[in-house]
Amino acid sequence: MSKPDKQRFSDLLNDLGLIYDKEVSVALKRLYWEDLGAYPIAAIEAACQAHRRDRARTVAAERFFRNPRITMQVVL
Repeated sequence: MSKPDKQRFSDLLNDLGLIYDKEVSVALKRLYWEDLGAYPIAAIEAACQAHRRDRARTVAAERFFRNPRITMQVVL
């Protein structure tokens, strides 16, 4: 991702926070950015969308906010 993608990335994490009923802090966003910054924003969006649409994954993890490693396993 590039610096111009930061707002899209931030919005995406805020959306995930809504799903998991968790406020996403600036510090958490920074950590996610550090861990996922090597991937294009389109890949991050696809991974999050795939996760939300996969009911089995969502049910298994619906109480917990995804960590970056698990989020990207959806795409890789």
